[in-house]
Amino acid sequence: MLLTAEDDALAARPSEQFARAWLDLAVVSLLWGMLLGWLWSTCWTFFGDYTGVYLVQVAVVGSVMVLWLVRRPLVAFCSYLSRDVGGRAAAIAAVTIALFMLLLCIRPHDYRELHSPQQWAWLYPLAVQRVLLLMPLWGAWAMIILTQFCRPCERTEPAVAAFARGCGAFTAAALMALPLGLSFVYLHYLGWWRPAVPLAAALLGGLALCRLDGGLTRRALLASNFLTQLAFLVMYLVR
Repeated sequence: MLLTAEDDALAARPSEQFARAWLDLAVVSLLWGMLLGWLWSTCWTFFGDYTGVYLVQVAVVGSVMVLWLVRRPLVAFCSYLSRDVGGRAAAIAAVTIALFMLLLCIRPHDYRELHSPQQWAWLYPLAVQRVLLLMPLWGAWAMIILTQFCRPCERTEPAVAAFARGCGAFTAAALMALPLGLSFVYLHYLGWWRPAVPLAAALLGGLALCRLDGGLTRRALLASNFLTQLAFLVMYLVR
């Protein structure tokens, strides 16, 4: 899988298997977001919020994120911040701490939201769950849309080249409806311009990363995933 597999394991698989990887990426990201929301809610049920600081919830959710599906995107993103091993380790630590601090700023209920549509209450989870659901969806779409503007080159891994061939313009446009549509539905009270932030991060940031690598690479795709998730989280927290 593009998000989790080791480079050697990825290279050992037939590249044709990744022609439809965009579908796996979208489904896994959706399920991943739902899992993160469920974890946060479960921790809240057991530990509550007696101190007003959601340390346990963030510790559990953040740890699961950086130890699994977010681990490789985070490492790829930090590899652009420093080339040497020591500097890269420091960058990973700093970015991880920053991610945890941002997660601490999310609250179960958003005071900026005046009301929730009661008829759709069963599809309208807590504010924090909506954010955790949308983050991986935006990250996945960032990887898909990048294949439309950055073409494979000599440095492109065979699996990534097959992934890019399988992501047509219609696929990228259709899958954009998921994070963009849910952002408008779940975060409509923030203003129509808010989804433009992760969208710009995916396009402009992804293109900049590809340019640094000289073309489309797995590292650029993963880093774009993390950058877009981070941009979405910051966008939500800005008052």
